Amino acid sequence: MHFLNLRFALLTKKGNKPTLRTLPIPVSEQFAAGLRDRTQAEEKRKQELKQITLSINERQVEEEQHQIDTAFARYMTLRQII
Repeated sequence: MHFLNLRFALLTKKGNKPTLRTLPIPVSEQFAAGLRDRTQAEEKRKQELKQITLSINERQVEEEQHQIDTAFARYMTLRQII
């Protein structure tokens, strides 16, 4: 089995001052590949959720604009009748 060193960040506190230390941790290639795959899958899902959220927001803006346009058209029609 072949091992790789992954760098992990460890946050410690010295007095009142936080200190960030990096530690090389030996892990198997299989573990490292699984970690990489999981990280990539999480990033992909995050991008998908972002796109869904943007689409929903865009649709809401379009619906609100349509409601405004419809209300204005009704107002103009009623104004012409009176």
